[in-house]
Amino acid sequence: RGPTLSASPLSSSQPPRMVYLYHERQEAALCGQHCLNNLLQGPHFTAGDLADIATALDQQERKLMLEAGMTAEARAFMSEDSSNVDASGNFSIQVLSQALQNVFGLALEDSRRPENRSLMQSPDAQTGFVLNRHSHWYCLRKLNNQWWSCNSTQMAPERITSSGNFSGLSSELRNLASDNWTVFVVKGDRWPQPAPRNQGAPPSNWVDPASPPRDPNEPAEFSGATTAAAR
Repeated sequence: RGPTLSASPLSSSQPPRMVYLYHERQEAALCGQHCLNNLLQGPHFTAGDLADIATALDQQERKLMLEAGMTAEARAFMSEDSSNVDASGNFSIQVLSQALQNVFGLALEDSRRPENRSLMQSPDAQTGFVLNRHSHWYCLRKLNNQWWSCNSTQMAPERITSSGNFSGLSSELRNLASDNWTVFVVKGDRWPQPAPRNQGAPPSNWVDPASPPRDPNEPAEFSGATTAAAR
């Protein structure tokens, strides 16, 4: 799960609610798949799609290791499990990056690279960011000039609000970096349009951030009458 965010759900004092947002919630260790689909606002990638990319990357890596023959280093590498996907379905940055590049021509770049430092001085000009820490992936996405935190461990996207002297996004990214999250900027202009509601995925994947669904892991609330009857 991500850190405590400077994001918050919409309230009655905030602007009118937006249209429904696409939001996949956590299943197994498929946060990489959820992250990409929430970033792109539609059911674009399945776990099988990403597994195929992981397999292709594994084959490319083995081929490179064997170019010098079956050396001790190559033998050790061949005996290891895949570095691109584990048994629980957790995918590597290479898989996520290749998926975005293959289908939409979008690139994931580490924000700490020298050429991205100036970009991070004005992050609001971007369209999306991908975050990673301890094998968990989620994203920040701008829609209609509003930034949202889309984390599959949450029941709905959270609206990022301004904080102090920094814009909401700048403050959020500063907090994430200080909390040891790796921030990847999504570069490119071939972003797909948000998927039409209820098309290609269960209806529950579209949520209203102003009225998020109840977390099934939270205890149900009982009315006063029910509580009194229980006494």
